[in-house]
Amino acid sequence: NGTYEVNQNFDVTFSIKNYGNGPAENLTITASEFGEGGNIVPKSNSTVLTKELAAGEFENYKFTFAPTGNASSRNYTIEFNVEYKIGSKDYSFKHYAGVNVINSKKDKEEDKDDKESKPKIIVSEYKCDPVIVMAGQNFDLSMTFLNTHSQKAVKNVKMFLTMVEETSSENDKSGNVFTPVDSSNTFYYDSIPSKGTVSKTMTLYTVPSAQPKTYTLTVNFEYEDDEGNEYTSTELLGINVKQISQVETGEIFIPDSSEIGMPISVYFDIYNTGKTDISNLKVLIEGDVDTQNKSTYIGNCEPGDNSYYEGSFSVLNIGANNIKVIISYEDPSGEVIQNTNEYTINGMEPFVDDSMGDDMNIPEENNGINLSTKAKVAIGLGIVAGVAIIVGIVIYLKKKKANKFIQEDMEGTDEDEQL
Repeated sequence: NGTYEVNQNFDVTFSIKNYGNGPAENLTITASEFGEGGNIVPKSNSTVLTKELAAGEFENYKFTFAPTGNASSRNYTIEFNVEYKIGSKDYSFKHYAGVNVINSKKDKEEDKDDKESKPKIIVSEYKCDPVIVMAGQNFDLSMTFLNTHSQKAVKNVKMFLTMVEETSSENDKSGNVFTPVDSSNTFYYDSIPSKGTVSKTMTLYTVPSAQPKTYTLTVNFEYEDDEGNEYTSTELLGINVKQISQVETGEIFIPDSSEIGMPISVYFDIYNTGKTDISNLKVLIEGDVDTQNKSTYIGNCEPGDNSYYEGSFSVLNIGANNIKVIISYEDPSGEVIQNTNEYTINGMEPFVDDSMGDDMNIPEENNGINLSTKAKVAIGLGIVAGVAIIVGIVIYLKKKKANKFIQEDMEGTDEDEQL
């Protein structure tokens, strides 16, 4: 806020927070004037490096600037470029701040050169609500306009917004990213007194197909002074747009009940139904489960692509077992998004076949030590296996003995035939 003369220092402060699950490394913030340059210069370090910003952690930053003698009496935009790394992947985003500059010396020099001092209108303050505009949604743009002249008023003030987006072709341009809601794109004021301000708030709609980036919105002014001289000027506003990232899945079937130790197979399809690329897509299984792969990494996914998850787990407890199936991914800004599906599975005792008779009953205690359900099952299976082995040995020995008798009988028959 405020208006600053040439060489008068001003500070821009802000915080950066890591909303991800992992550390952001090599965080680099660079501040500079947006546009032509040379009008606003940093009086502090223009680049700040933070080695690491842990998950959930935030840092406060401050940059100091000052207008130069080249600056005119108008609003200037400062660009903050933020770069960081998560693992081996690089990310970046940009934000903007505006500052009002008055160059009294330059205005006086124009008067000395017999140039008439012209009244100027600037955007002294603006803000978006929300700060990050979502594609396909409305947002409120609030602007304050200042007549910078110390003596002259302006009248018949006409203002309108335009936005020209460069496309892949240098000749093709599009201005349809932002559309006014229930209002005109043009607004009018009878007059603005010297050093006076007027405000305007309007609702804009962002088209769903808008790419995630910062758009430059132009405020155009047409006005007159007291003598009827006509003037035009423009101011630039930076609007940060974020595209919606969305992942959907096919039906996830989880049974209501299951025996302890019995594997439960899970399979479902995953679709990127949003309009942006997503990265580090993975599926996590959490809760009262036993599984070899609690986290399965799938990778990157473009809009319209699909993949699938296939895995298995078994419940641990008799009674209620709380299970979470989590689909996690990162959007283009590096923000981690999680979709959580919660289930409850009733765990039951493993089935034991009692048809083997009383001799197969598993004792409740062994030398005073209580056996767990899993131990009981293991003992029962061991006994069955042992009995099977013994029966096989007996059959094998009887068969071998019978073969021996047959062979001896055949040898005796051969001797009788020789006699």
